[in-house]
Amino acid sequence: MDGFLAALGAVFVAELGDKTQLGVLLATDRLRRPWPIFWGAAGALLTSTAIAAAVGGAAGAALPQAWLRLVGGIVFLVVGGLALWELRSADDEEPDDVVQGRSGSRIALAIYVAILLAEMGDKTQIVTATLAGTRDAWAAGAGAGLALVLSTALAVGVGQRMTRLSRGVRRAIRAAGGLLFVGFGVWYLVDAVPRL
Repeated sequence: MDGFLAALGAVFVAELGDKTQLGVLLATDRLRRPWPIFWGAAGALLTSTAIAAAVGGAAGAALPQAWLRLVGGIVFLVVGGLALWELRSADDEEPDDVVQGRSGSRIALAIYVAILLAEMGDKTQIVTATLAGTRDAWAAGAGAGLALVLSTALAVGVGQRMTRLSRGVRRAIRAAGGLLFVGFGVWYLVDAVPRL
């Protein structure tokens, strides 16, 4: 349960204000086809999460936990630091339209492919692999998957009601996510060092 809750919280916060979530929000607003967008995005995110959990679980079974927690702490610090570093940029570009089409199945497929390719190596995948390597891989994968589905549902819901979040709201969400990751990094490092 520990891995499930850790992944659910960390990945949900990491995805808030992320370009993937904003892309889903804007695609929903522009295309007015919420269900195909939701199913395409959720399917892509669940696929990338399964890959990350499998890789992290395999590493967790093969490597000493103390070293995985040390590497995990460093990964969390880097992800958090990069998220905070990106806030320095005054350029807060809007994501491009993901797809333009009318058929629900074509929209879902285009969204699935675009998001699956964009998510490879994304911070949520790295966090999922890290948690899967240091905790129960199935629980971490399930928590991360649920977090991404909930994040996608939130984006589709908001996209049906508003065109854009303000720049200030997006920056505040990203700052909170960056600080959360720095906190996770410190926690992992404090836990790992005595075990080495």
